[in-house]
Amino acid sequence: MLPIALSSRRAAGVSRLALLTAGLIITFLLWLSSTNDVTLVQAASSFLALSAAAWTYSTWKVKGYPAIPVFAFIIGAYWWYFTFELFWGGRAVYLWQTGAIPVDGKAITAAMIAMLIGVFALLLGSEAKVFPPLEKLKQWDLVDDPKQWTWLRVILAGGTLIMLAGVPLSFLGDGVRQIIVLFETMAPSVAFVILFRIYLRGLASNVDKLLIAAFLVLRFVGGMASGWLGSAASMAIIVGAVYLSERRRVPAWAPALLAVYVLFFQVGKSQYRQQYWNPGQSAASPIDRLSYWFDVSLGEWQKAIADNNKQAYVELISQSFLRTSLLTQVASLIERTPRDVPFQKGKTYSYFLITWIPRFLWPGKPSVNEANQFYQVAYGITPEESLNKVSIAVGSLGEAYMNFGWLGIPLVMFLIGVVISNYQQLFLSRNSGVLLFGIGIALVPQILMIEGQLAQYLSGVIQSIVFCVVVFSPILRRRCSCPITVSRRDLRALLHVQL
Repeated sequence: MLPIALSSRRAAGVSRLALLTAGLIITFLLWLSSTNDVTLVQAASSFLALSAAAWTYSTWKVKGYPAIPVFAFIIGAYWWYFTFELFWGGRAVYLWQTGAIPVDGKAITAAMIAMLIGVFALLLGSEAKVFPPLEKLKQWDLVDDPKQWTWLRVILAGGTLIMLAGVPLSFLGDGVRQIIVLFETMAPSVAFVILFRIYLRGLASNVDKLLIAAFLVLRFVGGMASGWLGSAASMAIIVGAVYLSERRRVPAWAPALLAVYVLFFQVGKSQYRQQYWNPGQSAASPIDRLSYWFDVSLGEWQKAIADNNKQAYVELISQSFLRTSLLTQVASLIERTPRDVPFQKGKTYSYFLITWIPRFLWPGKPSVNEANQFYQVAYGITPEESLNKVSIAVGSLGEAYMNFGWLGIPLVMFLIGVVISNYQQLFLSRNSGVLLFGIGIALVPQILMIEGQLAQYLSGVIQSIVFCVVVFSPILRRRCSCPITVSRRDLRALLHVQL
């Protein structure tokens, strides 16, 4: 056993060295191709964040658990949201009264350092088991026989059909509307994860295979037809997470394909919404909508290629990355707090005091977006009369600085790390069970939405968990906790194999 362990550690060391070398090369190439002036400190911050994600991923590969490397994903998301705007994005923040305001280079450096502090505080939180996991939930799971999962298949098909129907839900009130939204998004996603997992294990029936294929196609077409790139991207993340948990790897082409998808369609999104986000075009079929979006995006890229203009390429790429970036927002916030806006000292976290109360019991319950709205108005991002049309967040990291300054960043990010660590133990451990695993994987896109402020980030996760447990309760059963008996012969055989 000792030589095997030493060999495993040696292989892990080689893997980490290879990943760190790759991270260094990636950072150098980004720096070399940068359209901005990037300092050594800024580039080093980007490299260290990427190295932290690579190191966390390689550690997961060695340990073999939890089911997926959640912390590596989250750190990778922070690297993405800060790095590409650092090298290729604009250096301005847009205010509704004055337009584009340049962000000082020192503020950019401060934002990169803040990101790095947040990443390492998150990692410290991942090691601190402060809150005991809700182990009692693991006593319950779906019935053993997949043939008895008819209810699960009904949820998968029903939720998808409701999404495709496009029934307006505003007349139902916010409380009921939220339940319907969860039924057409979260519940089918959990059912899909469970069925897709048994498909990868070669246990899916022909009906299950048909449901899986239909769900993927209809979810992609329906999501794109509604004007949101995130719907299809979320499903890609879920599929990748299930595949990674079963195969312990993701094909190299998969993340590249996702990046190409976002880059290609992002440039045509504004024109698509101008065309179809109005009552006069609501009758257009999903295929017509998708075809229009494809043609518009293709036209933008063909124009850039025909002009052979480097600046045109940069502008198109910047449009795509601006939708997944936080650098200039956080930099501007650090620059203006407390100079223009005083520290909030925890005021934007007040929603946590009432998040547990269902909206159907309290119709006048304040919105989870109140923290976003404060940020938009106080920092001049959006006029107050437009808050019902636009929601812009500065992320949990930026919100931490907005409340408590530099001390808030490690404190809040450490606590987020603790919460996510317990999420891993409950949903992605070896004994989580089929249902909890399905919920855990379906939550991954929400966990990676680091641009949301804390109340929005965590309260949605809590609601989704409770809702899914209730929805799948008809096919839940109590798991056997009986001790496992092993014969002496089997025990001797096991010991022989181990030795």
